[in-house]
Amino acid sequence: MSLTDAAKQPCYYDSVALNITSRCNLRCLHCYNGSGENLRRDMDRATLLQAADAVLSLKPFNICLCGGEPLCCPDLLLLLEHLQGRVPQISMVTNGFALDEAWARRLAAYGVRAVQVSLDGAYAWQHDSLRGTAGSFERAIKAICALKTAGIAQVVCAILPNRLNVDSLEEYVQLCLSLGVDIIRAMPFLPSGRGRSMGRPLMLDEEGYFRFRRELWRLSERYGNQIRIEWDDPLQVILGMPGRMGTNEKEPMLEIRADGQLALTSYLPILMGDCTADGAMGNLRSAFAAARSVPQVRDYVCAIHNVYDWDLLDPLPYGEESIQLDLLEGTT
Repeated sequence: MSLTDAAKQPCYYDSVALNITSRCNLRCLHCYNGSGENLRRDMDRATLLQAADAVLSLKPFNICLCGGEPLCCPDLLLLLEHLQGRVPQISMVTNGFALDEAWARRLAAYGVRAVQVSLDGAYAWQHDSLRGTAGSFERAIKAICALKTAGIAQVVCAILPNRLNVDSLEEYVQLCLSLGVDIIRAMPFLPSGRGRSMGRPLMLDEEGYFRFRRELWRLSERYGNQIRIEWDDPLQVILGMPGRMGTNEKEPMLEIRADGQLALTSYLPILMGDCTADGAMGNLRSAFAAARSVPQVRDYVCAIHNVYDWDLLDPLPYGEESIQLDLLEGTT
């Protein structure tokens, strides 16, 4: 099937996040899933391709390759070859540390349309401090330039607001403009994983978030004709869940973790089963409906009102004690 043919197919899900590895080449202070340490079992090659087929059967518009760091997955190119031309859009998120010109050309050749690079400040000390690695800012800048040169259609810079970068947002926008970035995406700090311990001192308080979002809106008004600036709050997925409970409304974003487990959302410790089991993804709609009727799920969903409420979760997302519902196998 050509990409044109794939684009004509009906899309039943907006996007599916396929975490292809839990490995990572950085140890970012804020990482909500603790990538690169306490490694969970990654899918082997055959299982990863099986998971990809399960995702394709859902007919999503977009498959986002996530991690960990996707470039640390030894089967990335094989997976891209497997997906090429079978889905309207392939995207990827990366820290950019290993993304050189050769990698950028490969991604473009395999049909990756959008790449999000983490860039957490206008200055190296801001980014490198949060990422825990000297030189990571320079590597991210080079990755952005390589992606633009390779002709990737949409290059996104993601910034995490924190105490290091909150006062230099306009300088950040100007830097992104100079690099030819298409979208700036700001996302809040979640106190989970390393973010709950190592990164927590950098988290903004409510006044800090108010200031940041007000400045983001101002800059969007000022530079909106040159670059798209958006606030992408994962909390909105959870806040919208109570109204969807008991309905058959589709999920706006699904996540398959690096071990093949299907998560109700990236931001709650609720797993629904192994997506690679025979017939599992065919049971997805009824599995979500069943999950919504579980009192424990309702309790977790209704407990979240703001980013600080993650402190109330026990267990935390991506912890060793996630709640296993096992709703995919045997669901009719």
